[in-house]
Formats: sequence, C-alpha cells, structure tokens
Amino acid sequence: MFRFILAPLVFISTAIVASAQPPTVEQIISGYEANQRRLEKSHVVLVTEQVMDLNLGQYGGDGRFTSFSSQQYFKSGENFHIISEQWGDCRARRVFRPETAKAMTSWMWNGKDFYTYTYALEQNGPQSIIIYTMPDKAEIRRGGFKFYPDAILRGYIGDEQEYVVDLLGNHRATVEVDPANPTLAKVSISSGPKSYVIVFNMEKGCNIVDAAIEEVVPTGVGARKSYRLAHVELAQFDGTWLPAQAEVSNLSAYNNGMHDKTYQKLKRESVAFDPDFEQLGAFAPNEVLASTDVYDSVGKKRGKFADLGGPPATP
Repeated sequence: MFRFILAPLVFISTAIVASAQPPTVEQIISGYEANQRRLEKSHVVLVTEQVMDLNLGQYGGDGRFTSFSSQQYFKSGENFHIISEQWGDCRARRVFRPETAKAMTSWMWNGKDFYTYTYALEQNGPQSIIIYTMPDKAEIRRGGFKFYPDAILRGYIGDEQEYVVDLLGNHRATVEVDPANPTLAKVSISSGPKSYVIVFNMEKGCNIVDAAIEEVVPTGVGARKSYRLAHVELAQFDGTWLPAQAEVSNLSAYNNGMHDKTYQKLKRESVAFDPDFEQLGAFAPNEVLASTDVYDSVGKKRGKFADLGGPPATP
C-alpha cells in the first residue's frame, strides 16, 4: 500500500554567523549545474509508483488509481531516447493493465530523426504506431525529459515542471542556512501567486533535497495548489552525488469542493556515466515492432515499419 508522509519543511532563521554564511544564488546555480553535467552522457533506469486521488466529476472522473512504470533514459548531449513501460490502473486509458501486458511509450531524437512511439496489447492484439516529426528546439535543449518522472530528479519541479536554474536566475531570491546544519541552503522565492522554498545540500553535489511550492489560483472556480518534493535520498553513483529516491505530492483543491491529488515515489535503480551507446543501441528504434504503422508529421499513414525501417521519405 502506498504510504506518503510529509514532514513539515522547517528552517530556523537566525543571525548568520561566520560558520553558517549562506552561499550566493550564483554559487548555488554554479554548483548545481556542474553536478548535473555528469548526466549529459548517461543511461538512467528509473521505477515509479503513482497514486491518483480524483474528485473531478464530469471534468476528469472520480476514484483512486495506482499505476507503476519502469523507464530508461539515454542522453548524449542533445540526443535522447526515453523508453517507458506502464502497468496498473492507467486512468488516462481507462483500463487496468497487468504487469504481463505493459503499455509502452518512447520518444527519441538522434540528431537526425525524431519520433514518438506507442504500444499496447489490446483485446484485438498488439496495437502500435510511430509518428515521425521535428521536435521543438527548446525541447531538444532540455533533453526531452521535461514531462517524464526523472525530470523531477533533474531539477524540473512543480506541476509546470519549471527548471530550478531558471527559477533562481530569473527571480529575486533570498538564501538562508540552518545554523545547526550549514551544509543546507534554503532558497525562498515569491513570484505573483506562487511561493517557492527549495533546499540544496551544498556538501553533496548541491542537489535539491526538499522543495515546496504554494499557489493560489483566483480565476475560474478558484483553487489552492501545493507541490512538495520530499524524502530525497542522495547516493553516490561512480563518485557523483545524485538523488536516488524521492517522493512527490501535487495537490489541487478547488473552491467547488473538487480535488486532484497525485502522489509519486521515484527510485533510480541505476545510473551509468559515459556508457557504450553503440553497444546499447541507445539511439536506434530497437523497441519498435515490425508491424507498427508509420505516420508522417502531418498525420498521414505511410506504411509499416518493417517495410520502411525508419522515417518515411518526404513526399
């Protein structure tokens, strides 16, 4: 059973002494980016457990849904390949999928070809499609990770997954340290209806170890939103400190009494730096079934993957 317990995010603000001098925002950004650069050429395997607790009526249904996923993330510079398998109560598909009949989605850019691929075992047999198109340049720059769970451990936080470096660089921030533990730096940001508190461990890779976002939405039916990244466990992978596990909550309480709550547990099972991408077949469509229908960027079916073996020729 999923149990999600959040300790309050507490920092004691006292006069700064010499032994607890807070770092500057620039030092935090520099330390964080330097540590994250180890992931520029990497292969990460992540597993997740997610619970959705919904009371949205006609706007999204009601109920409690638990699903699981296993993901591989290949990254080499701007090239990326994400392969995600899902099972359990996949609410978006309105179906329960046993672990023996996982659905799959993948997304790849190898500097030349970009595709999204989906596969599911339906009642009438395997169904799969692959769509070739051109990715958004901004999406390439951030490695395609933004809306996949490992992005959270890479610094994309909140329901809009804002990059922590951009948050610190584009907003006025205050930095405090806990005199009892000066290795932890708390950054506070206030931006319109949102407030952010992000805690970094300056001694262990300048990694995020806690984050909280609160937002009041006055428009529409109105809502109060809260996001929390907590219980972050850091571990060394080949000498580099990185988040190994974390828990995330994302809650929206609406003024009409409805709510949308999502809880996630994330665990990196492995992190490999500078792997042999060629041996792994990292940037090839090896997961794509031969029977897959191939579509071009305008949604036109162009044939079977077995016949084309890759993107269709430009008409």
